[in-house]
Order: sequence, then C-alpha cells, then structure tokens
Amino acid sequence: MSNELKRKDRLSALDASFLALEHTNTHMHAGAFLIFDGQPPEYSQFAAYIESRLHLAPRFRQKLAFPPFGVARPIWIDDVNFNIHHHVQQADLPHPGSEKELQELAGQIFSKQFDRTRPLWEFSLVRGLSENRFAVIWKIHHSLIDGVSGVNLLTVLFSLESAPKATEPQDQHWIPHPEQSGMEMIIDGVKEQLQKIQSTLRSMVGAAKHPLDVFRNIVETMGGLREVAHALFFNPAPDTYLNVRIGPNRRIEWVKFDFEQLKQVQNAAGGTVNDVVLAVVAAALAKFSHRRGQRTEGLKLFSMVPVSTRAAGDCSLFGGSTTVIRSPLPLDVKDPIQLLRDVRRGMVEVKESGQITGTKAISDINDFLPPILLDQTSRLNFSTRLFNLIVTNMHGPQTPLYLLGRPLLDLRAITLLPKRHALAIAVISFRDSINFSFIADPDVLPDLQMLREDTERAFAELHQAATGEAKPSFDGDDDKKTPQTGSSENPSRSPW
Repeated sequence: MSNELKRKDRLSALDASFLALEHTNTHMHAGAFLIFDGQPPEYSQFAAYIESRLHLAPRFRQKLAFPPFGVARPIWIDDVNFNIHHHVQQADLPHPGSEKELQELAGQIFSKQFDRTRPLWEFSLVRGLSENRFAVIWKIHHSLIDGVSGVNLLTVLFSLESAPKATEPQDQHWIPHPEQSGMEMIIDGVKEQLQKIQSTLRSMVGAAKHPLDVFRNIVETMGGLREVAHALFFNPAPDTYLNVRIGPNRRIEWVKFDFEQLKQVQNAAGGTVNDVVLAVVAAALAKFSHRRGQRTEGLKLFSMVPVSTRAAGDCSLFGGSTTVIRSPLPLDVKDPIQLLRDVRRGMVEVKESGQITGTKAISDINDFLPPILLDQTSRLNFSTRLFNLIVTNMHGPQTPLYLLGRPLLDLRAITLLPKRHALAIAVISFRDSINFSFIADPDVLPDLQMLREDTERAFAELHQAATGEAKPSFDGDDDKKTPQTGSSENPSRSPW
C-alpha cells in the first residue's frame, strides 16, 4: 500500500475527535430512518443487496487501527474478518407496527455503542410496519461521515432506478490488505508529521511573497479566535435542564411538516430556510421549558449549527468537513415574526463576527496536535459553555431512491448526544416535507413527546403569523405519492 493511500486512510483531527469524545454514556454515532413502500425483502436478499454495493463504499469494509503509544491519529485498515451479517440485522414489529413502536425500537438500537474491533456501521431491516411499509434503520459512527457525506452515501447505497438489480457482489474477489504492525504504524505516523511540517514550511515560504495577504489572513484568524474566546469566557451558554449528566439510553421522536408551507413562511417573513427552522426550534423550546417550570424571561439558549466547509461539487462519501456556528435561540420572544427576525439577526451577526473563521482555525490547529492533546482540545467542540444543544439542518437526497424496486417514502435523520447534552435535533428535507427528529436521554427528558407537540404548535403559529392562514395538518397519506425530486430549487441558489 502506497504512502499516499495510507495518508488518505488516516483520520482527520475532526473525525478522530468523535472517537476521543466517546465514553460509556456518550455515543458518537448518528444515522437515519428510511421508510419504504411495499412488502419488505427477505433478510438474505437485503444482506446480499447491501453487500453488492460495498465496492461503491470501500470504507464499509474497514475498521480502526490505533498506533502504539498514541504517536499518531488512528487509521482505517481492511477488516480481514469482515462479515456482512455482523452489520445487517433484522427486527420485527408486532403487526401492524406503528411509527411509535418504530421509534422505540430505534431508541434501543441507538442506545448501544459500536464494537470498535469491527467496521462502525450497521443496517437494521424492520418488518411489520403498518400500511404496507417497512423501514431500514441506519446507524453509523460520526468518525466516518458528516451530514453532507452521509446524504451522498445514501444515494450510492440505494438505487436511483426503480427496476431491481441483481444483488451478486460486484467484488466477490475482494482481498483485504494485511494489517500493519505496530512499528510500521509508528514509522508512518512520524513520517506523516514530518511531511506535514515540511508542507507547512513550503506554504509559509510561498506566502511570504504576498505579505499583505498573509497579514489580512492573520488579522481575520485572530479576530475569529477572539470571538470564540469571548463567547467561551464572557458570554457562555446558560446552565439549563438540557445540560446535565446523561446516561446511555436514548429515546427518539419525530415530526414532519409540509416544505412548501415552510417556504411560505420564508417568502412572507424573509430569511433563510435555516432561519425558519431555528425560529421554530426556539419557540418550541420556550413552550417546552414552560411545561418544565423553567423561567424564560431573558433566557437565550445557544445551538450548535454545523456548517459544511466542502468545496462546491464535492461528492465525497466519507469523512467530515465542517465547522460550527453558535446560533442564539431567544426563548422570551412571544411574537412569532419578531422571533424569526431576532433569530435571523443573530445568525447574520454570528456570520459577520468571524466566529466561523475562529472555529475553522481551531480545527486546523488540531490537525497538528498529537492525539493526547487532541483528546483534550476536542472537548471544546461540544462544550456546554458554548452550546446547549445541537440543531443540524440538512438537504436530503434530491432524487428518488429505491431498495430492490421499493420506493423510499420518507427519510428522517438522527444526530448524536455529546457529553452533558440531553437533547439534539436533526432536520432534513425530503421530497415535499421537512422532517424534525429529536433524540434525548429518556431519564432526563421522559416527556420528549411533549417537545414534538410543542414543535407542531410552534410551526403552526409561525405559519399563521406569516401568512394569515391557519396551517392545515400535514397529510400523512402523502407517503403514498410517487417519489419525486425533493426540491426543484437550483442547488447553487439554495434557500438555506
């Protein structure tokens, strides 16, 4: 194996940080729930289908290897004992299974951590769902993907064509590379660090030819770091019931809305789709906090909103390429339109403050740190002094997807719960809907279904305030429509 390939297989500092942050009660996996129309395939047929796609996603046959003494970040190596049946399971709901029972099953699956001696992903084929449907629950470690690469991966693993394809593996003669010895991993790690230093020095020499640009970059970076430091020490996130010690168990709820109605709010009141999403979350959390006896006067939560740093057209299937922004969520604004304006203003101020540049600089610095220091600095990523909860908003697949000829009807995303974060929210658009998914520690938030109801009310109130029309309930029977493109928007003119 060439040195170039080895370098590609080493985890970035961002990806390695998800391993460093994982502990007994802190699971660093994410995933999705896919609901298909029709009778489910047999387990053997489904397992064969997934195996037939693995040549398109070769990292699915790789596991982690940790260099001795922590001299370098982990690498991905071929799993010489790879077995598809370790990663594809089957579960049956009592027929006719409801979505509530599906959510309970998903909570059980997401409560268990991965075995790190194997590739860090799994699919569960769920049979018995009502209305002639079945589900696939996908769980994958966040060290493998981010939101964008996760969506890209779904479009590769599932077919773009309705006609079923043969499921014989395309690479039946896959031969794994032999594992490296500990000494080889040490030597490679040291070489890579030296090469990185040399590359940096060459870049510095080249940059010296353009001192004005260098000065501007330094000023911009220092300004961004100052913004992050100011938020950390002088404007910390408030201490709330959302930021307590959590256990290993997870509960999941979800709700979906008509995407066109969300766009109506955006068109009437201004801002972006993401602004509308955050305003709905803020209003819902205000209602939910009142239920729990939390005073909201003057209370402003801070959400961690991931932002992709990928170049336009980057269709990578693996690895993370994100930074984050710290979005304020005021809980004391009663008027829905004023709340949306405040959220929009807060997002503009954050983007103009240079905070994104600061968090990106921290990520770049982490890339040079040895693993023992990276373990410490990575805790800043999800520090409760900066953030109360994650709110991630993603574009879903923009083309119809099929599993062995069965059309994908609905898609929900799930994110992770960092340390001392009892709640996280993932939002994804798909077809004509936008889906909110909530994951929480049920011992801290046993009333999570109330937050789902509060989110429905918050969206209805915002829609009515923006359009003057009462929002009709979203018709769940729309699941039966023929699959279509999730959005007709030109991606280059995204409303996000």
